[in-house]
Amino acid sequence: MVFNPTKGDAMIDESQMTLARDWTGQTSFVHWFASEKIFDCRAVWDGGDTREFWTRSGRTVPAPAWFKRGLPKVRIDGGIYAGRTGFQVASNATRLGGHWFDDGHLEFVAFDFPELAATWNKRIVEAAKALKKSACARAIEFERITDPAHLV
Repeated sequence: MVFNPTKGDAMIDESQMTLARDWTGQTSFVHWFASEKIFDCRAVWDGGDTREFWTRSGRTVPAPAWFKRGLPKVRIDGGIYAGRTGFQVASNATRLGGHWFDDGHLEFVAFDFPELAATWNKRIVEAAKALKKSACARAIEFERITDPAHLV
């Protein structure tokens, strides 16, 4: 779905984002995917006419044009990230924009490409390809769990 405020789409709603689900008692994690937990500020790149990032609460992120340059014309779910110890910088940038983007070494980290009809691992590979032209975005790195000992 592409969001266009000029055509009545006021904002992205949290229900339109890819959200994690609770573990419901599966007996094995083998063949699941694992990635580092990043402390980011959730954002969706709309890829539409507005070419904006949106927060879970439905506000646009005041990201500068240079940060958005090269992003694809498709919706991608992810987050604004400023490194392992940079959550406050990412939060300030997401809420306030301006110099927080310049000073924070920020990037958009994608973790889903929801409009692609494929399994998650194929969607995230395609997201990585779609983000190649962007200097400030990447797809999350992951690995398939092949041995439950990897989780310890």
